[in-house]
Amino acid sequence: MKRIAGIWWGSMSGAALAVTYGFFPSNAGWIPAWLGLAALHACASWGLTSRRAWARPFALGLGLFGLGAFAQAAIVLGPLPSILVGVVAYVVGLALAAFVPDELDARQRTALVLASAALVPAAGFALAPEQSGAVMLAVVIGAACMWTGAWGVARGRTWGLLLGLLGAPILGISVGFAPDTAYFDATHYLVSQPLQPLMLDALGLVATACAAFSVLPYLGGIARFLRG
Repeated sequence: MKRIAGIWWGSMSGAALAVTYGFFPSNAGWIPAWLGLAALHACASWGLTSRRAWARPFALGLGLFGLGAFAQAAIVLGPLPSILVGVVAYVVGLALAAFVPDELDARQRTALVLASAALVPAAGFALAPEQSGAVMLAVVIGAACMWTGAWGVARGRTWGLLLGLLGAPILGISVGFAPDTAYFDATHYLVSQPLQPLMLDALGLVATACAAFSVLPYLGGIARFLRG
């Protein structure tokens, strides 16, 4: 099942690259964000195919955010064929990942799913063309701390929790220094109508919330340790 799931998520990475091509040349500023999205899906594909323990929650996190994003797009733009294809792709990807044997305990799994769900909005938030270099760097550092921290926690490392606690505030602070909205300069070949502006602040807040929630399963243990 892991191999089948890995192939499916690899095809989704290829689809993200096909979408990326549609941003050239008029919306070329968005290419880095979509390359980042393709890379995340390729990472999920590699992890599932190579039977890594973190791959299942990683794919689930990507899939949950992706499905939510396409559902929101369907509400705003209507049930366009390209949007419906995206919904179906993520539903299938989530189903395949869900059937992969789980090798982590509940707290580790929850932390990694939430941390992984934060990576997609963090990538879009950091790599949007309107973003300044300083905010981009801060978001990349915050997202890296957050996911590396969750991965460390899954391996039973104390430093993982510390990195996770550091990543969420960095992401949250960066939202206050970023533009509220990002714009597209032209239509996309997959969408027959003008593209709506993207709410960067919403992406940043979603990434921050997921990062913060990813450490919640461990806060009870920290509190008990401090009291004892």
